Amino acid sequence: MTGQVLPGLLAVEHELLLFAAFWFIVSALDEAALDLGYLWLRATGRLREPTVAQGEEAPELEKHTAVLVAAWQEADVIGAMIAHTLKAWP
Repeated sequence: MTGQVLPGLLAVEHELLLFAAFWFIVSALDEAALDLGYLWLRATGRLREPTVAQGEEAPELEKHTAVLVAAWQEADVIGAMIAHTLKAWP
């Protein structure tokens, strides 16, 4: 019985690996295309990052805002970070 099951399982494993490899390659090509498109737009000057002029204030937030604080072993800086966040976003 084991002699009959093992070749079937190996065939299923092979098909699953081919399926996973195909989608891995498609995903990698998609990411590369997006990265190359972004670099092309930046290099040609068609894409610029927004800037805020010196002395210009950002508008106040109109709704509730959540701030994610990654606080794993950050006891030394968490207080200053929260104080800065509250100062920047009253």
